Amino acid sequence: MDLNVELTANVAQTGWTYFRLDDPGTDRYQLIQAARNQPAPAKTLTVGDVGNAWTTHRLLPFDGAPTGREDRIHLLDHFNVPGPVSYTLTYVRLILNEPPVADIAVDQLTAVGADASVQLDGGLTSDPDHALTDLTFAWTVDGNVVCDGPQAECGLIEVVLSYGSHEVTLRVTDPDGDFDEVTKTITVDPAQLAVFALGDSKVEFNHTPPRIKLKGEIGLPFGLDYTDLDPQASVSLALAGVEILPTTLVTFAMEDGEADEWEYEASSDLEDIRKFKIDWKGMRFKFKEHGFPVKLKSDLITASETVLEIELKPEHVEDAFTIDIGGQAQISFTADGLVSAATVPFEVEEQDHGGHAHEKVEVTLTLPFALLDTTVITFSGGLTKVINVGDDLKGSVGRFHMRLNFDSALFPDGTETTPRTLDMSVSVGAQGYPGATSLGPDDLEVKNNKWHAK
Repeated sequence: MDLNVELTANVAQTGWTYFRLDDPGTDRYQLIQAARNQPAPAKTLTVGDVGNAWTTHRLLPFDGAPTGREDRIHLLDHFNVPGPVSYTLTYVRLILNEPPVADIAVDQLTAVGADASVQLDGGLTSDPDHALTDLTFAWTVDGNVVCDGPQAECGLIEVVLSYGSHEVTLRVTDPDGDFDEVTKTITVDPAQLAVFALGDSKVEFNHTPPRIKLKGEIGLPFGLDYTDLDPQASVSLALAGVEILPTTLVTFAMEDGEADEWEYEASSDLEDIRKFKIDWKGMRFKFKEHGFPVKLKSDLITASETVLEIELKPEHVEDAFTIDIGGQAQISFTADGLVSAATVPFEVEEQDHGGHAHEKVEVTLTLPFALLDTTVITFSGGLTKVINVGDDLKGSVGRFHMRLNFDSALFPDGTETTPRTLDMSVSVGAQGYPGATSLGPDDLEVKNNKWHAK
């Protein structure tokens, strides 16, 4: 790629004028033409060692060692009138530049709510002629520019993407304007259910019709609340390794209009699933420790917000203290249990000191982020403690109940069928948050002509 440079100056007198400037072509380009555009008449200077336009390149020594480089362009021209002058300098490339080779690495970091945090890394990019710090990185996701800048700014970035497929493009450009571009289609997977486990369950081979009753716990991914979901789920079931329920979509109704209770009941005797109910009620984070005067529990955790309740017994606190929540929010209390400072909105439910021995202070914080299993809560000052939220975080834990019929002809040996296994898979909501659970011979016992979960 050739190089064209516009040069402007101003001469104060007539006659011969000598220009000595930094050479924009350095040693990578050769000057082949210096055309004067102004003042008239236009003319072209002779280029070369015996001409009116030439370049010089040398290392600058100091104590016998080179300390820098000097690249100069020299112009010698004659002017009949003073005033503004301009030249167009034309160069051809001497050193052929190889373009960079762009490469993308993708890592899904988190899965919260309906979105996930995804890391896009261009660090595997290479360039034989330039350091990575000299390159420009431009990222687009689904046609939208998300970062365009130097390596320090855009070489490694994090973006929030919805679940599903996305087209990610990285264009890397070197200082010579050469570039390489790579595009990848990535799939952001829905978060796994935080809890999905079978409990008291029965397989009744001799019932008319043969049926299975399932009970268990179900918990949404951390940071997700059931109110964020469409009330639907896909479910499949295998008995003794034989599929008895292919993946089936179930659309629930809200029981008595309550959003936290999903219920489905078959409208036809031909349907395999007779009943399926999910009750989402239940706290997600709760910290309580004997002898420690502060209790914590979440009232709500969504993808972008947490409502956290703090219960304090001031009589057991001797000095002021501060609670830091994941380095993103802080609240401070006096020794009397009064809130002295907070970086997030709060409400005091009870803060009336009348000298009662069992008096409590209840404060509700609204955090502009989700509590995650990696969040750390730190007490400092008059109370000291470090709480790893993941130890007490159970997701949006609920209970499910399911009853379905199956074809006993597939199992002529009835309760003696082997292997004695039950496998269940589910994906919840339109996003399809997946979970799977199994019961094996050690979990199921034969009792009263049934398989019964121990």
